[in-house]
Amino acid sequence: MKWLFAAVVVLSIASENASAPNRAESGLVNGVYSDSELGFRYVPPAQMRDVTLNDRAEMQRRAAVLHRSTDADLLLAMSSGPDDTDPDWHSVGIETLSRASWPDVDDFHAETRMNASMARGALSVSENRRVTFSSQPFVATEFQLHEDSITKYSKVYTTIRRGRLISFAFSGNSPEQVDKMVETMKSLSFAGPN
Repeated sequence: MKWLFAAVVVLSIASENASAPNRAESGLVNGVYSDSELGFRYVPPAQMRDVTLNDRAEMQRRAAVLHRSTDADLLLAMSSGPDDTDPDWHSVGIETLSRASWPDVDDFHAETRMNASMARGALSVSENRRVTFSSQPFVATEFQLHEDSITKYSKVYTTIRRGRLISFAFSGNSPEQVDKMVETMKSLSFAGPN
């Protein structure tokens, strides 16, 4: 029932012949995620499991099934646990995609498309709006997905930096848990030119 990472949607619209950027100097170290290529640092919520490698492998597997190469890249995936039906379940993910994947729209609409892709079929329950973290503009969208007796809540924030869409997606089975995770966006810092 994992729904936050919309690999299939993103993969289906991503460039056929692009390759994912090298993330050798990026990663989660001592509770801080940094990405030297995109020039940012972020402190994700504490006490979550890093599931990036497994989720990235699944994303690559889906790309192979679809016979597509893509420049979509899962930078970070963290979860409170494997059971996404647990009332306390929550997750956070950071994913990128080349801005050139949507050449037919302006930046705002490319960011809103990325937000919708990250929500993977969830219903938007808010207007897309501009917000700012660390002087960097983002488009924010809220989503809900109803699965049996569970409602999943999600907030997705996307910006454009160095030619890439960067999305931060927060999901959980309670809106309070999602709001608490969104507070970590205040830890974002950017370095160098955009």
